[in-house]
Amino acid sequence: MKCFIKQNNGFLLIELIIVITVLSIVATVMGPLLTYTIRASFAQRQSANIDSQARIAITRMTREISEIRSNTATDLSTMSSSQITFNDTAGNSITYSLSGTTLLRSSQTMATHVSSLAFAYLDANGNTTATVTSVRYVMISLTMTQDNQTFSLSTTVYLRNSS
Repeated sequence: MKCFIKQNNGFLLIELIIVITVLSIVATVMGPLLTYTIRASFAQRQSANIDSQARIAITRMTREISEIRSNTATDLSTMSSSQITFNDTAGNSITYSLSGTTLLRSSQTMATHVSSLAFAYLDANGNTTATVTSVRYVMISLTMTQDNQTFSLSTTVYLRNSS
């Protein structure tokens, strides 16, 4: 008695069409999901970058402003709402200002994408003052914006060497 064994040497055309159809459906569903995931990753990275820049900038400003040598006109020479110029305890002149969307520290870029920088000067009672010798606190407000993401920080700095 002879036994016939059927050998499978390839795929049938219908099997290939079914596999291509299933893979097309999977790609159609996964494509937009993958695109969304990549865009979300980039947005998160930009958000972390702007957050980091803002925190580094306000931390450095806080540290340096607290070290103003004295609250005299010689050591705190510019007191505007958008700029501050002062001498630190080592006698170095430091200026913080905004040029367009760039935060400058003595003409050097400190942060980019800054939409606002504001300073307020307070006396010992917490009232706004324009008198240099009355300044005990400096309030700093910093807002950064990039790709419709806004990050704001503010702090109040006590002048350690004020009289």
